Amino acid sequence: MSDTAKRIVQGVTELGAEFGMYGMTSKIIAKKCECSEGVIFKHFNTLDELKKEVYYDIDSEIYQSIKNVEFDESDLKTSVWQIWNKYFEYLLSHPLKTRYYKNFRSSNLYVSHDHSKDNDHYYTIMKTINNLSEKFGLYERISYDVLWFFIIDNSLSFALKISDGSIENTVTNKKMIFNIIFKQIINELKF
Repeated sequence: MSDTAKRIVQGVTELGAEFGMYGMTSKIIAKKCECSEGVIFKHFNTLDELKKEVYYDIDSEIYQSIKNVEFDESDLKTSVWQIWNKYFEYLLSHPLKTRYYKNFRSSNLYVSHDHSKDNDHYYTIMKTINNLSEKFGLYERISYDVLWFFIIDNSLSFALKISDGSIENTVTNKKMIFNIIFKQIINELKF
């Protein structure tokens, strides 16, 4: 990716984090990135493609941060904690990208984006969860889509509350957030 394209992606990340996906016109992006609208369309065919590309880049970074997590397969909670903690630390370390990611997922662009681009990430992580589920006898009780959205949406919301100072960034609070999410999932699986 050229330096200009990177500058455009950074500008869109900042605008999308602050204002969401809507109302981000090529004129606003060009002003933010100090370039012409033509330069934007030289690098990206459409604004939606540009916004989706930013999402894919963030999603890929998240995946890279968690893909090499080693699991303690003797304990379900510890295994889930290991992957969730890496994921949550990424979210906390990148508040601008986290806000963009949440705003994108809350928009119609998420529904219409090419899910095949994030399927490798999704299925790699779900394969791990599937293996843990089989090991602990939970396999038939999990709706992967519900589980996925529950974990991601709650984690994003809590990470943003920590980033904006509404919740103090402490190990105790992180463990409490994890325990709330984990216990809710386990309670649901018991029924």
